[in-house]
Amino acid sequence: MLWLIFLILAGICIRLGIYQFHMPVCLHGECRGLGIGVEELNQLKEQKEQGYGGILDLAGWRVRERELVMAEDTGRSTQTQIMEVYGNMELIFPTKILSGICGTAGQKDGCVLTKDLAWKLFGSVAVTGEKVWIWDEEEKTREKCYLTVAGVIDREGECLMIPTEKGELEAVVVCFSERFQAKEKFEEILEGN
Repeated sequence: MLWLIFLILAGICIRLGIYQFHMPVCLHGECRGLGIGVEELNQLKEQKEQGYGGILDLAGWRVRERELVMAEDTGRSTQTQIMEVYGNMELIFPTKILSGICGTAGQKDGCVLTKDLAWKLFGSVAVTGEKVWIWDEEEKTREKCYLTVAGVIDREGECLMIPTEKGELEAVVVCFSERFQAKEKFEEILEGN
């Protein structure tokens, strides 16, 4: 009888272990200085769309120096951190969305704000559709006239996320369909395929 119980428990443990290998996993890594940019992530995105590599989703980003951001309607401004993002913005800060969407798919002039930045600029988090602009200190001009707020996320700190379509990235996150060999695949990506 004890052997039967032992075999049943062993079978359950083995099944759970195998099940764990087939669960999706997202891996984050720094890639500053490794030459990984939007072009490389585009290649991975193409592999994803063709069903290769077990990639479910991906994103990459770089952080710029703090820059002056101003709300068009309120005239309020603040120095804030700007993140240039390629891919799914939700992977960078997996958090609750307070208004709108966490992403700017199809919007080159869209942005996502953290709740602290939304409060500082607008006094509210319900600011989807509002306009902001970034001051380019070197050019002494507005870098991007009137970015449209696509959403606000429940994240501490003042940060504005905008999409990017070119350049090197500082960090990446790749979500794989299963844990099995995900770490090895991710290391290959960081090493340059």
